[in-house]
Amino acid sequence: MSLDAISTFVSKAAPILGNVLTGNFPAAAVSLITSVFGGSSNDLPDLLNRLQSDPQAAVKLAQIQSEHILELKAVENDRLKIEGEFSNNPGVREAEKAKAGVVDNTQRYLAFGIIGIWLLYPLTSLIFHFTLSHTIDATLGSQAGIILGYYFVNNFDKKNRTDDK
Repeated sequence: MSLDAISTFVSKAAPILGNVLTGNFPAAAVSLITSVFGGSSNDLPDLLNRLQSDPQAAVKLAQIQSEHILELKAVENDRLKIEGEFSNNPGVREAEKAKAGVVDNTQRYLAFGIIGIWLLYPLTSLIFHFTLSHTIDATLGSQAGIILGYYFVNNFDKKNRTDDK
């Protein structure tokens, strides 16, 4: 709670320093702040009180940011890189969509689309009296099997999955 309040206060005067406080490595920013304002990096409520009671806090925070801009940018870039790798994970994206209540119908559309083409191909070849090569038959059949297997296995797995580990 105190770290959030500190980062909100700091972000007003030094946004990069505030971003580092909200990231994965806030200890570096906290130690920079305590070196100027005093106190212990383990006593966050005291640090917040020191920040709020100092009339020159905004100037001092901006000075900290300007003196250590390269280190702070490196930490912030590491944080953004980690968040980017995390958000590019398909499992994470699927979990976030599920939490938001968004239903992803891509698998369903692909499965039914390929199966529809697979079923319509023999019907159209009978009606219009044309034949395609056996390669296309084999390709459609194998794609349909793969997509059906993927669709039903994923749905079966989702229904049987438990999250109480």
